[in-house]
Amino acid sequence: MDVKKHYILIVDDDINFVAKAENILKGLGDCEIDKGYCEEDFYSKFIPGKYDAVILDLRLKEHYEGMQLLEYALNEDPEAPIIVLTGYSSVETAVNSLKMGAKDYLEKEHLEAKPFLSMVERTIIENKARKLAAQMIPDSFNHHIIGNDPKIQRILKLATIFADLKESPILIIGEEGTEKEEIANYIYKKSGARGKFVRKIIEPGEKNIEEELFGMEGNPGLIIAARGGILYLEEIGLLDKKIQKRLLDFINTGQSVPKNQKTGQNIKT
Repeated sequence: MDVKKHYILIVDDDINFVAKAENILKGLGDCEIDKGYCEEDFYSKFIPGKYDAVILDLRLKEHYEGMQLLEYALNEDPEAPIIVLTGYSSVETAVNSLKMGAKDYLEKEHLEAKPFLSMVERTIIENKARKLAAQMIPDSFNHHIIGNDPKIQRILKLATIFADLKESPILIIGEEGTEKEEIANYIYKKSGARGKFVRKIIEPGEKNIEEELFGMEGNPGLIIAARGGILYLEEIGLLDKKIQKRLLDFINTGQSVPKNQKTGQNIKT
C-alpha cells in the first residue's frame, strides 16, 4: 500500500451526498476513494487497517443501522479512523458515537467544503501518525510481541492500561499457543515493577502446590517471592477449589497466611 496515497471509504445511502463528498475530497490530492450505499457495501469493503479515513452515515435506510456498523468496525479495529455523519441534528447520537470511539462527527446538512476537508485531513494525519508510531516501537519494548494487526494493538493497549494500574490482579485468557506469558511479561516490563517476575505452571494433580504458593512457617512461598513484581500462574483452573478460594481471598485482602501460622500473624504482600 502506498503510504503517500490517502485511502478513504464513504458509506451513505444518499447517492448525491456521496458524489458531493467525493468531489470535495479530491482537494486532498492523491486519494483512492471507495464508496458504499448500504450495510452490505460496508461489510464487503471495510477492512481493519486499510483506510486512513472512514466516513459513515449513522442513519442508513434502517434506524440505528449505522450505529451497529460503527460498533462492528470498532470491535474489529478499535483505532478505526471513523467520521460519523448525522443527518438529523441529534447531539446525543453524535456524542454516543464519540464515546464509542469515532474520531469526529459532521452534520450532513451543514456540509461545507473547507471544514469537511480539514476534518478528514486531520483524521488522516492522526491515523498515519499512529501507524508510524506503532512501527517505530522497538522489539525490546514490545518484548517480542510482533504484529500490527489491530487486534494485537488492542491487546497491547489494554495491557498498557493494566501495567499503569500496577497492583491489579489480571486474568489472561487464550488458547494454547497464544503466548499469554508474553503478554504477562509485557505488562511486567511496562509497569516498571522492581520485584521479580515469578513463573509457575500448575500441573494436573500437583501436590504441595498450596505450600509452594503460600509458603509454610519460616519458608516464604511464591506469593512472597513475587512481592513488588508479578506472579504469573498458568492453568489456575487446575487448582483445587479450596486453593482457588484462598488465592481469591489473598487477591481481595492482600494478605497471605503461610500454612501452620496463626491467623493473627498475617504476612502482608
